[in-house]
Amino acid sequence: MVDHGFGIEAEAPNNVIIKNDGFYPDLSTGEFREWFALNASMSSALLLDFITLAIIQVNRQLQKVKDQWKKQGFKVLSEVSASQVGEQSELITLYKSAVFFAAYASIESSEYRQGRSPLNADERMDNASVYLQKSHFAIAGLHKKPRIEALMI
Repeated sequence: MVDHGFGIEAEAPNNVIIKNDGFYPDLSTGEFREWFALNASMSSALLLDFITLAIIQVNRQLQKVKDQWKKQGFKVLSEVSASQVGEQSELITLYKSAVFFAAYASIESSEYRQGRSPLNADERMDNASVYLQKSHFAIAGLHKKPRIEALMI
């Protein structure tokens, strides 16, 4: 089994902190629920699985750029750029977007839609595709590779 350096810490039944690798920020199921206005119908354990898999995918896609940042002496992502969005580093915002949108794309493509209107498989995959594109856009921003695309909100 591969050790990705993750851990979990339960703060409340619907808020589990996912300890990241030390370079990237820790994430929480509670913050994810807020981003997507999810109620407690999805178990924290299932949500934790979706987010953890997304963290692994995004961290792997960012491995080369992370190695470059570390060679430049940066110990955590928030040190890489002084640009802020609100109270948060621009790169932290992009990282959270990359992970959360990837996790939500997985949820949308799954059969799990408890408490929500049923969608057929094509509709689920269309929704998943939109969120996966948003994740890729955020990853490109972390790589500082501009992408021109129409972003539907």
